[in-house]
Amino acid sequence: LYLLMGYASYLVAEKGGEGAEKALFFYHVQLLLNFLWPVLFFKFELFFAAAVEIVLLLIFLAVTTVLFWKVRPAAGALMLPYLAWTVFASYPAGCAVFICSLKKMAEQEPQKAHQNKKSEQQQADSIFHRNPSPPAYFKQQSMRRGRKKEPNQSFTM
Repeated sequence: LYLLMGYASYLVAEKGGEGAEKALFFYHVQLLLNFLWPVLFFKFELFFAAAVEIVLLLIFLAVTTVLFWKVRPAAGALMLPYLAWTVFASYPAGCAVFICSLKKMAEQEPQKAHQNKKSEQQQADSIFHRNPSPPAYFKQQSMRRGRKKEPNQSFTM
């Protein structure tokens, strides 16, 4: 693929002209995007960023192919296998984003359930602390007045 791309860019550069300059600009931008995609996807595992980046790559590659075709049809034709490969390669990036989003949702679900359970427990605790049960209330009041001593607790007035 890189040999085909290189030869296509050579054909366009050899032809020259304003259209060739514009086509080669887009060619160089898509080369940079081509370099960045595996770094984002494999090295840093930034799947969403890689998916966005590959969409940009596809756009720049399609424009490059059309511009190459206008300058020299053979150069545009030489870019078609690379365009097809990039469309195929974008599938794993899209799947990775989809799978990661499902995984993230699955991880958040137990946290939400735990948070709901925790908030229910906190609500129940606050009810009992505000309104203690009658035996606990009377026990607290009698302890304050000094009427009843708890075992193993010294109490002096």
